Amino acid sequence: MDAPKRDLEKFQQEIDEAQARVRRVSEGGSSVIKKPANLDVVLVVACGLGVIAAGVHFVGQMTAQHRFALMTGMGGAGIGLVAGFAIGANRKES
Repeated sequence: MDAPKRDLEKFQQEIDEAQARVRRVSEGGSSVIKKPANLDVVLVVACGLGVIAAGVHFVGQMTAQHRFALMTGMGGAGIGLVAGFAIGANRKES
C-alpha cells in the first residue's frame, strides 16, 4: 500500500519542481535548458571524415595533389571538430 503513496509524492515533487522553474522564467530567469554536448556525435562525425578521406585516397580520377589536399583538409576538419568540442565542453558558463 505504500508504493502508490510514494509514487504520488514523487509526482507531486516533480510538479512542484516544474512550477518552480516556470516561476523563475516568468520572473526573468533563463528559459534555456542546458543540454550537455554529446561526445559520441562529435567522434562519429570526425571518424566519418577520416573514412571519407581514406576513401578519397583510392579514387583514381583525382590527381595526387588534389587527393592529398582533400585528405588533409578532411583530417584537419576532424581534428578541429574534436578540439572545438573539447574546448567548448570545458568552458565555464559566464
